[in-house]
Amino acid sequence: MFQQKEYLTLFSDDLYRMGTSKVSKINVVRPIDIQTLEVNGIVHVIPGTGGISLMDSVGLSKTRMSGWAWKIEKNTKIPTGLKLVNDKVGHYSLMPAKQMTMTQYIALLEELVIHCERYQKV
Repeated sequence: MFQQKEYLTLFSDDLYRMGTSKVSKINVVRPIDIQTLEVNGIVHVIPGTGGISLMDSVGLSKTRMSGWAWKIEKNTKIPTGLKLVNDKVGHYSLMPAKQMTMTQYIALLEELVIHCERYQKV
């Protein structure tokens, strides 16, 4: 039986994000990725409702997506304000740890761009 795990400080494994040949798309948040709430015209992300998808080597070997896989190495620091959740076999979600604006969430994701290395075509 799978046990969900949360990480707040370091990436637990090498993880992968699907992107293009030029960019990792780690800072691209789609409406389907996370629930939002508009407060006074400002979009906020709701913690615990999703995040951007990452895969470990098991997930990468089974993905039906195509494009370029970008690698974030094990022990990369998770920016304060985010948490990494291993929510099913082969899949992780990089979620906000608390309610914040979409702009703040994307800024935290952008801190990881420098740690993304183009890995392989899938």
